[in-house]
Formats: sequence, C-alpha cells, structure tokens
Amino acid sequence: MTVVIQRFGLLGVFLLMVPESACVPVPSELTLLFSGFAVSQHWMSLPLAVAAATAGNLVGSLIAYALGSSGLLARLPGGQALLRRSDGLLTDNALRGVFVARLLPLARTFVSLPAGARRIPLMPFIALTTAGCAL
Repeated sequence: MTVVIQRFGLLGVFLLMVPESACVPVPSELTLLFSGFAVSQHWMSLPLAVAAATAGNLVGSLIAYALGSSGLLARLPGGQALLRRSDGLLTDNALRGVFVARLLPLARTFVSLPAGARRIPLMPFIALTTAGCAL
C-alpha cells in the first residue's frame, strides 16, 4: 500500500479505496493511515487526500449498489442472510440507515449491497454515502 500511495499519490488513495467499498477485503484503515503519513510529510494535502478517499469510497459503493440492485446478491451464498440481517437497518428509515452504517466498521463496507437490493433511491444514497464516507 505504501508503494501505491508513494508512486501514484492521490490516484493511489482513490484506487485503494474503491475495492474496499466494493466488498473486496482491502483494509481502508491501512490506506488512510498511509495517506495520513503522506499528508504529514507534505506529499499531498489533507483536503485532496480526503476527497480522493471519499471519491474512491463512493465509486466502490456504487459498484456494490449495482450488484445489489442486479438481483445477484439474493442468489449468492449468504446473500439471503445478508438481506435478512439488513432488514432492521434499512426498513424503518433506509436513508438514515445508510448514513449510520457508513460510520460503523464492517457495516460501511457491505451496506451498499442491501441498499441496492432494496432499491433505495440513488441520488439520496449518493449524497448520504458521500457525507458518511467523508466523515
């Protein structure tokens, strides 16, 4: 990860954040740790590092949302269980659930799948995902 961030800078931060939000196990905590180090060394600015990480999270989340809305999630092993477990989070107030999940470890990675499966409106999903990821 350090090599990617050193070599590609902000683009590297973006590229490392996309898979994590698309449910691929790339730990965003390490990416952000190395990004913070790069900011402390003045290799990149804090606002641009936050923007690159947030944009990467949004793109990855949209990939997972599309996977969820395609109906494929329900057919994958464990997909039905994920949908059942997300019912409480996404049925009462789905948009608030998406935002809150962005602030929680593990939930932030997978909330886009059931959000897509539940067909939560895309524009509010994008706005709340962006806000939650930026925080």
